[in-house]
Amino acid sequence: MELTGQPYRPETPATDSGHAGIPALRLALQRAAMPGFAALDSPPRPVRAVEADLVRLETWR
Repeated sequence: MELTGQPYRPETPATDSGHAGIPALRLALQRAAMPGFAALDSPPRPVRAVEADLVRLETWR
């Protein structure tokens, strides 16, 4: 039970699946709030460059 008793955590892993993504969401929000985070300081890559990298990665699979 949580310290305050709410929100009630589900009792089985199947019904608790919604909580599994919370750590990743927290990390993404922390990084977005941090000044100087490298990903936010650089401009987005061109779609064609990303696409070329994905094609290359697919060949390595």
